[in-house]
Amino acid sequence: MKSLQDLDRLLESMDVAVFRFAFDEIVANYLLSPTPAGAVMIVQVLSGQVRLCVADRADLICQEGAVILVPPGLETKLVPVGRGEPAQVVAGALSARLSHSFGLLDRAGVPIVEDMSNSPIVGALCGLMRAEMEKVSSRLGARALVSAMMKTTILLVLRRFFQRPGIDQKIVSALADPRLSGAVADIIDRAAAPHSIASLAARVGLSPSSFARHFSAALGMTVMEFVARTRLLKAADLLRSTELPVKVVSARVGFASRSHFSKAFTALHGRDPSAFREAEAPVEEPAGPVDYRRDMRAIEGPGAMA
Repeated sequence: MKSLQDLDRLLESMDVAVFRFAFDEIVANYLLSPTPAGAVMIVQVLSGQVRLCVADRADLICQEGAVILVPPGLETKLVPVGRGEPAQVVAGALSARLSHSFGLLDRAGVPIVEDMSNSPIVGALCGLMRAEMEKVSSRLGARALVSAMMKTTILLVLRRFFQRPGIDQKIVSALADPRLSGAVADIIDRAAAPHSIASLAARVGLSPSSFARHFSAALGMTVMEFVARTRLLKAADLLRSTELPVKVVSARVGFASRSHFSKAFTALHGRDPSAFREAEAPVEEPAGPVDYRRDMRAIEGPGAMA
């Protein structure tokens, strides 16, 4: 059960940002090409059937109610099944990252497909997300609400996925593999701790060499590269959200040397910590008269507050 607790800790740290989510009809080959780079695609089949085609794998028929999560960079297409009415779907692009450190499906080689037709919550959430995205430019908090609802949807899909016997661990190896999930969760929870390959390997009961090999194969980076990346991404959050001096931020995320921190931060983020903070600072607009009736009309649509 320890691996399930570690998995829970990882999923709690998931941040979701939705770039688009809209209705589509599948009348011919429909190519899913995620943009921006690194985005996960999500598709829910509203009506009809679609054939999910992925290179070098057998096609999969997806029925009404199916939810499909397509990993970044995986070229996938949907094809309508039969000659009747076109299939209807809602499709979106999003980022889903665990504590900002790595993408939920970055190392996946195949899509996750789950039949959610008996989940009224998922159906309702998809309808609400579509309605919010259609008015995202005029409705207060629409994008934040969509991201929150999308996280719930993904968690419900993953809960069902992980309940399957004998799941393919290559799909989400860092999450599903008990040899890794505890160490990944520990790095995320305690980024500033003095982690080493030996200490993390002992945490999951592997030899250092075996642990390092499994870790690199699953996440595409070495253990210590992942530790450093997690620290630097947490540092970016502190620089955005606090006024702590750079030296304090450096120490809080586990760097003993301010100069080493600045060099590593610049290599990852493209600018030094001070310049990053200045560039990421929110722009303060001059205060003006408040017209609550006008603002409510903009949020609620025509006829509000009449």
